[in-house]
Amino acid sequence: MASSPVVDTQDVHGALAFVERGECAAGIVYETDAKISTKTEIIATFPEETHDAIVYPVALVTGGHPEGKDFLEYLGSPKAQAIFVKYGFNLIKRWPFGTATTHHC
Repeated sequence: MASSPVVDTQDVHGALAFVERGECAAGIVYETDAKISTKTEIIATFPEETHDAIVYPVALVTGGHPEGKDFLEYLGSPKAQAIFVKYGFNLIKRWPFGTATTHHC
């Protein structure tokens, strides 16, 4: 039986690991994940108009820990925003906690 040219992984981290180990010639992963790998290079990206923005929502829940609000405020802080930008995320404005993050493949 011939092997498949496509490897199915549970998530992008698995796909990246296959490429890093040289078990696959290429993989499709988030750009932010590819940028932190020292064993791969980005050879192409999908044009932004070919997919919806990738957004990571965050919210407080009723009955949650009081520290949750502090954490949300930290995510909107200049310190946290600098970390997001360092790792390739684009910042977008959101109410009420200042910012949310999104990135494009």
